[in-house]
Amino acid sequence: MNNHRFDENYDLENPTIEKRELRFFINQFVHSYIFSPIVSVVDKDIEARMDDDSLTEDEIIEIYDNADKELSGVLFNSDSNKNDSLFEIQIGTIRKLFKKVGKCNVTRIEMKYDERKGDYKSVRFGGEQKISEETEELIKKMEEK
Repeated sequence: MNNHRFDENYDLENPTIEKRELRFFINQFVHSYIFSPIVSVVDKDIEARMDDDSLTEDEIIEIYDNADKELSGVLFNSDSNKNDSLFEIQIGTIRKLFKKVGKCNVTRIEMKYDERKGDYKSVRFGGEQKISEETEELIKKMEEK
């Protein structure tokens, strides 16, 4: 019950890179235990100033508070893997995932009982749905930022 102290509970200094399927991200987002935004300073000169060892913590906080910032990513995990891993995903990747999911057009679903899981497993069939021109324009504007 200390998901607010993830910086103390995970080794953030030694990350590993993993490739995962879309279903993994959907499950992590839906069943998230930790879902914390990564907010970054936009100006690299200001970010470098904050690394000055001679500054006090209050001075660093003041510089950060007055700097332009942007959402650059998210730290996340789910109940099922909270004791093992904390994942990071960049905002550009989240946009791509949401765009892919938004284009999905499920045309049929079959449910099959999985004895091993003791639950039903769904099998989906479908294709890609066309996104409206208005939505495409909004996506382009977001990607330009």
